[in-house]
Amino acid sequence: MERASAALQEFCVSSVCGALAPDSAVIGADGLEYRCGLQVGEAHRAVGGLPVRRTLPPLNAGLSPSADDGEWWDAFNPTTLPTCSRCSFLPVCWGGCPKRYLDGSRTDIANEGRYWRINLPRQIASGFGEPTPEGFAFSEADQFRD
Repeated sequence: MERASAALQEFCVSSVCGALAPDSAVIGADGLEYRCGLQVGEAHRAVGGLPVRRTLPPLNAGLSPSADDGEWWDAFNPTTLPTCSRCSFLPVCWGGCPKRYLDGSRTDIANEGRYWRINLPRQIASGFGEPTPEGFAFSEADQFRD
């Protein structure tokens, strides 16, 4: 049962963001490998690189790929995050965009929660063929369990 639960969690997490899939890779024009397409060009976020034959000096001279970022992507698990582990919406969003957590963007993470508090009621009502309750949104107390 524990093995099935781990497989389900891996499927759910990687279905939210392609960068979480074990074989995910994006190669930037700089010849560096990134896990997330939104990171292309952020050489400090590269997790590897390709041998590239160049006649000009590389754009990323002096920067080496970060093994730490690669390990971070492999280990990302929203169920262990302080905010996500308390969130009632976790089964719906699986933490949202992982890059927000890697970047430490509290504003973006808060906006993700706000998005779900406002839009989840609309999506639920629509699923039942009902009109969206005017002005209704979940509160933070509804979203986060103690």
